[in-house]
Amino acid sequence: MLGNNGQQVLPKTWQQENATENIMKITEKIDKRTGQTFWLVDGYQNGKRIRQRYASEQFALAAMENQTNSNGEIMGEIAALSAADQGMILGAFELAKKKGLNLYDLARENEATSTLSTTRVSAVISAYRDAREADPDMEVVGSTMVGYVNDLEKFDVSFGEREIGSLTEEDVVGYLKGLKRGDGSAYAASSRKNKKVILNTFLAWAKRNKYLAKNPLEDFTPTKGDDADITWLNAAQMKRLLEVTLEVDPFMIPYFTLGAFGGLRLNEYRGTADTAAKGIPGEKGYITAKKGKKGINWEDHVHLNKAVPQIEIPKEIAKTSQRRIVHLDPTLVKWLKMGGDLYPITNWKTRELKIRRKAKLEGLGRWGWGRDIMRHTYATMHVAKYELEYKASKNMGHNDIKVFRKHYCNKEVDPSEALKFWDLTPKGLA
Repeated sequence: MLGNNGQQVLPKTWQQENATENIMKITEKIDKRTGQTFWLVDGYQNGKRIRQRYASEQFALAAMENQTNSNGEIMGEIAALSAADQGMILGAFELAKKKGLNLYDLARENEATSTLSTTRVSAVISAYRDAREADPDMEVVGSTMVGYVNDLEKFDVSFGEREIGSLTEEDVVGYLKGLKRGDGSAYAASSRKNKKVILNTFLAWAKRNKYLAKNPLEDFTPTKGDDADITWLNAAQMKRLLEVTLEVDPFMIPYFTLGAFGGLRLNEYRGTADTAAKGIPGEKGYITAKKGKKGINWEDHVHLNKAVPQIEIPKEIAKTSQRRIVHLDPTLVKWLKMGGDLYPITNWKTRELKIRRKAKLEGLGRWGWGRDIMRHTYATMHVAKYELEYKASKNMGHNDIKVFRKHYCNKEVDPSEALKFWDLTPKGLA
């Protein structure tokens, strides 16, 4: 066949199968998930394509140098390990050199306590995530896995460079008690318990796999404490948010108004199916997620021209798997008639952050952005104006009014502030 320059070229497959030399190259790369550097050995060996990644350039060079001798088998076994395990081997090798020991002596020296107690916390977290990816018994739904990933990344920020064997109960319990929400307030008791469970699951795994002699959280039980503080957007903050949205990205209007003026859950119009289908980034691809839900769309679920404008949340989309009808306030109807993006909302996180940063809402009053702040705003402002707790709670999809009162509305907003809020129509911004 002809090449780009018009000369006769042998097919690539023939070149690979008939190669008489082993051709290899090393490329330094960065893992997009972890940000860590690795070295890729790429080429052909005995006519076969070889692509192997190593945690250090030292391992990669050794792999190339030994490809034609018996040591190549050893390097092949090293390449089959995860990047985290390769990092552990290299770290152990360097530590052994400093102590004037070989790796076997070093392992025997630490055998009485924990074989790998000197491993950095960040490396153990990486190994744990690899294990979750590989073990079907540890598979969880997408939203749950996101919680594991986010909480462990925060723990990594605080303790990633520490040797895991040095962690004490005081360290880990102090970390849990010091966790705060975006506005600086304490988490609710249920949230603190969930975060303890996530961290405890990781540390228990580390103990089972000989990284720890004892789980630092074995004897710790979170105290109940006070309920989490309820935050919402005041009328001035909501007005500013809408103004910036119209200026920067008007297609995001439904994203901000469906929660604030309608009480819908974020996942009900953003959906979770895209994330679930893709899964969570892992060392060797994506960790599959078992379920995900789509969000509402204009044609099937939004009915603005009915006698009573409404949105249908089918059971396939609702968090509680129970169908509900949300009757829409006139303010929300006016915003929705402008159109915009519903499921799937592409790049929603980047777009949301861009708008929030430009709006600078913290300068207009009390501030604490969280995933439920729009529903907190709806509940607070709806009750302040209409004094109909049960109607607001029903629109939001609660099965128990106690949840509404405890977590979404504390009746702190003055009715005059609520009137300003519900007057925030497209014309009202002018």
